[in-house]
Amino acid sequence: MAEKKKNYEIKIILGYDSQGKAIYTSVSTDTYPEVKILRCSNDKLVEEVLFKDVCNGWLSYIKNSVKPQSFNKYQMTARLYILPALGQRDIKLLNTIEINRFLKQLATSGRQDGKGLSQSSLKTVLFVIKETFQYAYNLGMCNEVLSNVVFPKKKKANDKLYVLEKKDCQKIIDFVKDDPEPLNIGIALSLCCGLRIGELCALRKSDIDLDKRIINIQYTLQRIQVAKASSKTKIVISSPKSKTSKRIIPVPEIMMPILKSCNFHENDFILNNNEYWIEPRRLSRYFKKILNQLEIKDTNFHTLRHTFASLCIASGMDDRTLSEILGHSSVNITLDRYVHPNLKIKHEMINKVDFI
Repeated sequence: MAEKKKNYEIKIILGYDSQGKAIYTSVSTDTYPEVKILRCSNDKLVEEVLFKDVCNGWLSYIKNSVKPQSFNKYQMTARLYILPALGQRDIKLLNTIEINRFLKQLATSGRQDGKGLSQSSLKTVLFVIKETFQYAYNLGMCNEVLSNVVFPKKKKANDKLYVLEKKDCQKIIDFVKDDPEPLNIGIALSLCCGLRIGELCALRKSDIDLDKRIINIQYTLQRIQVAKASSKTKIVISSPKSKTSKRIIPVPEIMMPILKSCNFHENDFILNNNEYWIEPRRLSRYFKKILNQLEIKDTNFHTLRHTFASLCIASGMDDRTLSEILGHSSVNITLDRYVHPNLKIKHEMINKVDFI
């Protein structure tokens, strides 16, 4: 009696529906399948397209058309957060529901310490994913672009940036007046003009017009990570991050005698009094050393800019003027990020209300 042949059924995933459930088809065979079927469409085998290959292709495509620091941000975001999770997936089989789940996971526990990524980092992650899908669609690697992604909202932290007290500001100004060496002048410029640390490191004598009493912000300097290179980091001097960051800042009276006492040449970097730059992390370390010397509570360099903004508001400067001096793209950014009225100001404002 002849042995009855076995019949095998192979289930193949064709894709996913709007609810994220797999859509199957099946093939029957009397031979045990030993060949891995990647995907089947209209009875034809379709080779998978890995997300990592498309993403790396997109990065190569944009490399020469974006700023080095922007490219570095996209590349590092892909390497640290996206490719470890999605790199080996077929981009044709990824859907909106999976991307939403992935973003939610990053928002809650995406960092190495188990905490969630910041809103800024999440926006970069989503941008890279969307651009990768668009690149694949443009090249015919997938049939649709990514849509209906729900951006995970995070609760704003209640803790606010530390602001220097007026007595501490006075200590810094007096110290700089007594010792107007380049790094000290840089600290005073950030406190009195609200410069970002990168803008300060890129500032040259040619950017300051003492006759007109203005500072022309045209560049920023930063150290960026370099993937796939012999050196892990490099210094880049480029235009600021946005159009509004390129701006003219009026020099306050308190800074004029300090700046006039300096003997800078036209192309000298302000922080070094020569043609060589000083990078942000060196200035940050020096700032902490001065804080310790002046017996001021330890904080980061950005506190100087934050203090400048808060003092301007307390002095009655209007929001629009302050926003332009800080180089923000909108007044809302200024109000949300930097301006936090203290209790004294709140008392003064509420006592001005005419209740009768």
